[in-house]
Amino acid sequence: MHPEDRDIVDKLVARDAQAFRELVTDSHTRLVRIVRRIVSDEAAAEDVVQETWRRVVASVHTFDGRARLSTWITGIAINRARTRRSVDLRRAEMEQEAHSALDDGFLLGQWREPPGSWGQSDPEDALREKQLRELVEECLAELPDRQRMVVVLRDIEGVDGPTAAQMLELSEENQRVLLHRGRSRLRTAVDRRLKAAAKAKKALRA
Repeated sequence: MHPEDRDIVDKLVARDAQAFRELVTDSHTRLVRIVRRIVSDEAAAEDVVQETWRRVVASVHTFDGRARLSTWITGIAINRARTRRSVDLRRAEMEQEAHSALDDGFLLGQWREPPGSWGQSDPEDALREKQLRELVEECLAELPDRQRMVVVLRDIEGVDGPTAAQMLELSEENQRVLLHRGRSRLRTAVDRRLKAAAKAKKALRA
């Protein structure tokens, strides 16, 4: 077990409330940010992370130190988020069947309010950059689950390859393949939409 983890784990096993509060303070926001990439909305992400902390308290005595404590906790959060996503998807499908006439434009795990049509105006640079970020986020949300999570952990959260593999329960080779495919697919999707937007903008000016 890593020396920095041993002390905090011993304190958590001993039910040290202050140690737990410090751990939550250090990690909660990052976990919500990661989980939000999997579940439907911010409220669901908060619920999942709260469940994760309850699980950490209940099972920290089983932590064996083969991974860093933060990696172990993140893995719990990701697994619980995937379970929540599956449950919410089933619930959404049932609701859609029951209310087939209702269409609110919402797809679970994607955007409740998708970014507006690209290129219909001539925004200032700051707004243009904001729209580009939103476009990238939209394309990212459409990646297959494992590709999306590898890209999020590696390129957004700055997690190294071996740690990302541990968090997602992948081999390092599989992690590298998924990262390459995810980056390639993301670049292609963004490039395609930008070209389509530029074409539409040109047509509007014609």
